[in-house]
Amino acid sequence: MPVSIRYTAYAFPSPIGVLLIAATKSGICLVKYLDGTSGEASPVKSLLRWTKTHKIDAAVMEDKEDSVLSDAVRAIEAYVGGEGNAKMDCLVVDLSVVGTTFQRSVWNALQKIPAGTTVTYAELASLGGSPGASRAVGNANRSKPIPIIVPCHRCVASDGLGGYSGATDAESIEIKRKVFLLDVEGVKRTSLSNIGREKRKRVDASILKYVKAC
Repeated sequence: MPVSIRYTAYAFPSPIGVLLIAATKSGICLVKYLDGTSGEASPVKSLLRWTKTHKIDAAVMEDKEDSVLSDAVRAIEAYVGGEGNAKMDCLVVDLSVVGTTFQRSVWNALQKIPAGTTVTYAELASLGGSPGASRAVGNANRSKPIPIIVPCHRCVASDGLGGYSGATDAESIEIKRKVFLLDVEGVKRTSLSNIGREKRKRVDASILKYVKAC
């Protein structure tokens, strides 16, 4: 039976831009930038391409009045407007639609990283009991279906800002978004080269646990 997915699109201030937000009956399942390096301008085409890529049998429908989607829009709007992430913390996400067991466990761990703190890919891998899995953690970040709400921007490289949405170029819109999201939370980065040398506010290791990569 096809999965019912409702969606809407909303234009947020730069550098966030237009976001496609989609939900199943269980919660938000997708947040997708509709511009940038790999963006797709049409919300429905972007959603259908995503479902096809992940082999999801889905029935999609635009619903601008849906309460779950409206709550997500208001929460993100408040967050990027500097009002904090309290509303976003109340959103329910559905991570069951895509991803491997390892990827989902990393995404769940990312949700436990408090705003204003960061963790490196290597630290996140070590905290999960897989110290050699930093690349796998990075790949899981890149594959996440729900950026911003699942705060992958709080995961950084040990010697720099790291990538975001598959991009690493400092001048790309994706990296500008990552810097913006960290700035909103009070994590200031004066350059991409000194992030590893700055005194970071690190996340408490006791709250992050996920399955081993093996």
